[in-house]
Amino acid sequence: MTPKHAEQVAQLLNDRNQLQLGYTAEKVSQHADNYLFEVRDDAVVACVEVKKVQWYQWEICHLSVSEKHERQGLGKLLIRQAEAKAKSGAARIVQCTIRVGNEASEHAFRRSGYREACCFFNASTNNYVAVWQKVLSCGQQAR
Repeated sequence: MTPKHAEQVAQLLNDRNQLQLGYTAEKVSQHADNYLFEVRDDAVVACVEVKKVQWYQWEICHLSVSEKHERQGLGKLLIRQAEAKAKSGAARIVQCTIRVGNEASEHAFRRSGYREACCFFNASTNNYVAVWQKVLSCGQQAR
């Protein structure tokens, strides 16, 4: 990831999400291996962070697509890429949190096979947040 792309990823994350703490290019660069992104004409137009949480669980964070590039399949593409990365890390489940009412994200993850597992209120952002999960691998069946 170049410094320019790190800055663009941070900007896209900040622009498209209601974040408690903003991202910086430095923060993105420090964890560059966690980010997947799509570039068009040397500009980051979509990005997502994917990271290991537990030995069996990975998290997809802040899937973001620029307004100009919405509804072009970039979100779905990044979800698939994030799942592939999680699978390569031996994930059994992958999860994300979605602000309740964020219909575009809810729709993208629902179409990708995720189910809403629970919901809670985040007093810091004054939003309800839903946890969505997808099973990637059940492992071997018990005999």
